[in-house]
Amino acid sequence: MPSDSHSDRIASASAMKPSGKQDQTTHGSAAAALVIWLGTQLAVLGICACRAMLWARSPRAGEELALFVMLAMQIAMSALLFPHLLGNLRSTILTIVTSWPMAQLAANLSDSTATRLVVGALYVCAWMIGLYLWAKMLPTAWSKLLGIGVASMLSLGGPVLWYLRADFGRDQSQLPIWSMSMFGPICGAISQIVPEGSGFGWTIPASVLAAGLAGYFLKRTRREISRQVIH
Repeated sequence: MPSDSHSDRIASASAMKPSGKQDQTTHGSAAAALVIWLGTQLAVLGICACRAMLWARSPRAGEELALFVMLAMQIAMSALLFPHLLGNLRSTILTIVTSWPMAQLAANLSDSTATRLVVGALYVCAWMIGLYLWAKMLPTAWSKLLGIGVASMLSLGGPVLWYLRADFGRDQSQLPIWSMSMFGPICGAISQIVPEGSGFGWTIPASVLAAGLAGYFLKRTRREISRQVIH
């Protein structure tokens, strides 16, 4: 007969296996997030193609801003949905693959060059890969909500601070374009597709990616150590 310790290990291993209901819930949330992801991008294309006025005194030729709006939306939506949208490798690949043709259509609307399109799309991909690594370290619902809050604050908070500084700051002089990337990944992506852009904007996605890799390998190492201790 197996020993009590052996039985305890079997029971704990069985408890760690996800149930079929949990798998269905995970796949369902990933599918819903992907539908929202695609629908929002199509909405952005439609809004820009219709030359909608996104703010007061915006350019009448709204399609010229299509690539700017598309990259900003992709970063913002990936931050809001990343535990579900980028929760596993399959959905992450689908998200990245579907982001490229949408960015291509936006670039065609805005008459952007191929270089700006590639640089902007690669910037978004680096950001999403970093979020994918962070999603692997969020096992509970509470930790996922916390991750969404941090990612949203990082991505959406920067443009808000930029706007507040531009409208209400004491120094009304225009900030240099290289400093725009200091206000989060959305501003960093935009700084890459303007003529005066610089490589300084890659600091944020590179930092998120590096921290995600470090955390992922640390978690994997701890798991291997725990497994060896159990056996």
